[in-house]
Amino acid sequence: RAAAEGGSVLGICCLACAFERGLSGGVERERAAELYAKVAEQLQELVEEAEGGDVMAQFHLGRMYNLGRGVVMKDLGKAAELYRKAADQGFASGQRNLGLVYEYGEGVEKDLVKAAELYRQAADQDNADAQNNLGRMYELGKGVVKDVVKAAELYGKAADQGHADAQNNLGQMYEFGKGVVKDVVKAAELYGKAADQSSAAGQYNLGRMYEHGKGVVQDAEKAAELYRKAADKGHAAGQNSLGRMYELGKGVAEDVVKAAELYGKAADQGNADAQNNLGRMYELGKGVAQDVVKAAELYGKAADQG
Repeated sequence: RAAAEGGSVLGICCLACAFERGLSGGVERERAAELYAKVAEQLQELVEEAEGGDVMAQFHLGRMYNLGRGVVMKDLGKAAELYRKAADQGFASGQRNLGLVYEYGEGVEKDLVKAAELYRQAADQDNADAQNNLGRMYELGKGVVKDVVKAAELYGKAADQGHADAQNNLGQMYEFGKGVVKDVVKAAELYGKAADQSSAAGQYNLGRMYEHGKGVVQDAEKAAELYRKAADKGHAAGQNSLGRMYELGKGVAEDVVKAAELYGKAADQGNADAQNNLGRMYELGKGVAQDVVKAAELYGKAADQG
């Protein structure tokens, strides 16, 4: 912040990133956008710092090209090139972001083995994002031999640093006994930590625990409240679950119109359960005008997903 206030373009860029990711106490996208606009005015200075080997400049300029922030246009190839320069200097965040680039084939040819190796390099430097990402690779067997014990260990390391996604992921490992001894109380505790950081996935999962009384005392009103928080962030499963609560009058006053509306939001995101539920609403004329053709269409979409 002090560097940004002093006019340093790199300082402004770092502060914009902090506001955008919520590292300053809360996500402030409008403030971040204002700062990126200032960076755009001094872009050449940042480019020169990056070309001169400044690892932070390379990383942040790469991120700007990756997301289309403060630059004329998004350029994934340029982003990958800058992340690589930062990664080659051993910068953990650069290694992690270059890993993402390889995992999803953005600006480079997709290479899961390379992605996992880059995550490992960053994880070895205690980068929580990379520990969580490498944990996911081990959990799913992407670029590495599947190893749920190793996945849980990596999630644990990131979770211990307060990483919300890792807390949620580790919670799932405990809930279902993957790589750890099953412990639904521990799972609920971890979901709670993620939810307290406004993680939509954590809020949704904790809502499930309260709805069904897993690891916590059953509480339909608390479940609905948590589903609502996740749904308000656009979480499809949260929208579907809140819709079900409204349809059945669990923890909220029954409202089939609201239920259909929420099923619709989730269905629009491709959520199969919501497509099936909304199809049923159309078939029966609950909360919507009866339309068996629309119902069949929605059932078909859900069926296509298995």
